[in-house]
Amino acid sequence: MSLLILFIIVAIIVVSITLFLRKSIKIKTTFFNGNGTKWLLVGYLIVLIASFFIYQTIAIDKVANEPNLTHEEFDELYATFQEAARNGTLDSLEESFVVEDWRIEYEEPTIHLNTRNNNHMGVSMFAERKETNDGEIEVYYYTSQSSVEGIDITEEISRINLEVEGETMMFMRPTPVDLRFAKFTKEFTITQFTGERQTFDQHFTAMAPEILYLKIPKDLEIVDYADFYIQEVVK
Repeated sequence: MSLLILFIIVAIIVVSITLFLRKSIKIKTTFFNGNGTKWLLVGYLIVLIASFFIYQTIAIDKVANEPNLTHEEFDELYATFQEAARNGTLDSLEESFVVEDWRIEYEEPTIHLNTRNNNHMGVSMFAERKETNDGEIEVYYYTSQSSVEGIDITEEISRINLEVEGETMMFMRPTPVDLRFAKFTKEFTITQFTGERQTFDQHFTAMAPEILYLKIPKDLEIVDYADFYIQEVVK
């Protein structure tokens, strides 16, 4: 629908300019001597006007802003995440949120942790023992905001899923998401007067830490977890 409206607007502009020029053909100016020059200028004018309307209809999902965090602040956030997980206080950390959680009924004395096709998950895992054997494993998936050059990509990231098969808790990550970005810089003819720096290929990607936080029955033993480094929570 937007393209149809754009076409109508451009057509109206072209017709209006053509009629105007036909009425003013008797006006002798230096610029319009010769039909070739006249229509060259007319075409250029039409392109300029049409480009304005076309630009307004271009769909831009997200525009980069200034990065939310500097490199130093991001490193500090990562360390804070790990410390909060070790202390069992991720719920109280303002920057963290749960993207998924699972409650699994489980009565066996041991459980195996594995990944589908032995793929590396790239997450940290923490386990907190409950005070009772309640027959339920709780898994909470924590993360924070991720961004590229200030563009929020938190909702675009492929997230981990899990399944329980017998005495094995299987973790898997779906097919990675392909995100494409375009970066524009002003020409030197402009920046030499504005003082802006040429960034070229410099960019800052802030991928938030991902943490799987398990709450397990008091006497449940986790075995065979070669694909994970599990840290025990001490509260």
